[in-house]
Amino acid sequence: MADSKHQKTSKENLSEKKEEKDMLTKVKCHSNGALSEKLGAFFNESHFHDVVLKLPNKEYKAHRLVLCVWSDYFKEKLQGPSRSQRIRRLCEEWIGSNVGDHNVIGASARLRDAEKLGLVHLTSKCREIFCHYFTRLPESTWNSLSADHVDEILKSSEVVVGDEFHVLKKLETWVQSNGGLEKQTNVLVNTLLPQIRFRFMSAVQLKQVREGPMGEMLKQRLPGVLEDAFEFRAMAGEQAKVSHNREESQNTEAENCVSYKSPRLYFDFDFAGITQSRSSPFRSYRINNYNNESRPAVFFNKDGHCRRDSPDWRFECKAFQDTSGKDDPWRLKFVLSPGDHVQRSYHIAFLIREAKSGGQQPSMGEPELLVLVHKGTLTKEEDNDTTKKITLVTPPIFDKSPREVELCFVCNCFKN
Repeated sequence: MADSKHQKTSKENLSEKKEEKDMLTKVKCHSNGALSEKLGAFFNESHFHDVVLKLPNKEYKAHRLVLCVWSDYFKEKLQGPSRSQRIRRLCEEWIGSNVGDHNVIGASARLRDAEKLGLVHLTSKCREIFCHYFTRLPESTWNSLSADHVDEILKSSEVVVGDEFHVLKKLETWVQSNGGLEKQTNVLVNTLLPQIRFRFMSAVQLKQVREGPMGEMLKQRLPGVLEDAFEFRAMAGEQAKVSHNREESQNTEAENCVSYKSPRLYFDFDFAGITQSRSSPFRSYRINNYNNESRPAVFFNKDGHCRRDSPDWRFECKAFQDTSGKDDPWRLKFVLSPGDHVQRSYHIAFLIREAKSGGQQPSMGEPELLVLVHKGTLTKEEDNDTTKKITLVTPPIFDKSPREVELCFVCNCFKN
């Protein structure tokens, strides 16, 4: 009886295993068949293609997946970097070159197109122009920028501007045009205000900030930020060593806001003792302040050449033509020879404007104010002990050789 029962159990187990095997086989085969059948309907339709094979007199619409499965040649070709991405990048660069480095209005229009089409490099190019011509950016363009664009601009150390206070005032106009403080508080506290270099404002300007529309918000949401800036200014004026990070901040928002950030290219701000302290991570040099009251001119001799020497820099400027035709436009070439400040990275900006004096007819076309920005690293040449020269050349925007130009040169050097 027991043997009969054992035999029956064994037969049941064998039967169950066979049924399970048959079921799995059927499922597997059915799945492959169904998948092939379903996919086949798509692969046989040309409008689902993602590759076009072109011959001299004919073209075939195909599918990347099928070609890769059945051909090692196509697998190698189609799994490499996308050629379309390289072409897209070249197209973006070409569009950017047509915008020009000094065309603020063109950059404003192209930025909208770049956003719609997801053109990352062109978007970055437009923002770069906005940084260089920050003071000339139309209010309507600035106020229409998204918070992300404003953030990227405020992050940049290549913003060419009179001083940091001007940057904050520009931010205030953006806030008022985009819903006011009540609507933009979180964006300001978490994203935008941490990009403001409060330490590079004067004590008078910091006092105005404290008493201005953002003063109360800074006090409540970013406590210690203005106090840190006041402390920095006072200690830097004594050429004392200043910590670049607040060591015992108990407020993460405030800590992010006061951490050291590189200065921008300020053309109307006196760093005083800040840049002369040996503990400072940067040094700033400038030829001439540039504002409505102070626009010093540079005069050229009859050969269209001028030169200035200082303990820090040798500065030379020369007017020239690409060709010697009488009606060909003129450029300016600037050559800077730094002194002993070797092994430092630098950001440099020239602000150039034709001086209007003595009843002379203007020879400079658009833009009325030209901004040149460059960055690099100062290194010593291998074959001699002189420091590498920095050369910048303007576009051909002068109708004739200029006799006098208003010029401001700003350079921030950073320890490597």
